[in-house]
Amino acid sequence: MPTIVDTGVINLFVPPEVSSLDYNNAVEISGFKVPALRSRKAETTVELGDQETLVIGGLIMEEENEIRTRIPILGHIPLLGYLFSDTRKVRTQNELLIVVSPHLVRSLPKGATVKLPGQEPETK
Repeated sequence: MPTIVDTGVINLFVPPEVSSLDYNNAVEISGFKVPALRSRKAETTVELGDQETLVIGGLIMEEENEIRTRIPILGHIPLLGYLFSDTRKVRTQNELLIVVSPHLVRSLPKGATVKLPGQEPETK
């Protein structure tokens, strides 16, 4: 949310939030799995000049999943199935990077016209 404080100075309140579905903490309702929401939040207030840039980083999410693969039929046999299956742990790491660059838009002088893209210049 921008607020112009002084000539060329913009006060910005930046509250980014990112959500993703979390199937590990899903709730079962009437036989359907409803995933939970996992969210990451940050909040800051800064003052920037016209066309200056704010970069927010460090919202890191780490996930660790266990993947089990097995040979059909043989992998399902009790005790013997361990010889025909494989379990691996997969770790992923995501970092959210937010870049904000405000631009001041100034009004045109009275009577000025602007040529729009695809518009032919006026001939007098």
